[in-house]
Amino acid sequence: MRRARTARNRYREPRPCLPNRIMELDGVRRQLVGRRHCVGVEREATILGMSLDTYFQRIVTRLEQSRLSQPLKGDVVQSAE
Repeated sequence: MRRARTARNRYREPRPCLPNRIMELDGVRRQLVGRRHCVGVEREATILGMSLDTYFQRIVTRLEQSRLSQPLKGDVVQSAE
C-alpha cells in the first residue's frame, strides 16, 4: 500500500538509490531478484574483514545454533552447504 503524499513528504529530498550507492562505495554490482536488489555476501565479508569461507562458516554456525526446529535446521544448513 502506497503512502499518500502529504506536504511533509512531498518536498523531502529524494534519497539516493541504495543499490547505486553500494556500487559507488564498494564497487559491487547488484542483481535484481524479483523486486529486490541483491549484492551478495562477498560485500559483507569484505566489510567485516573476513574471507568468504570464514563468513560462510559463521552463517552456518549461527544457523546450527538457532532455535529452528531440528528438521528445518538440518534442511537449511544442508542446502546452504
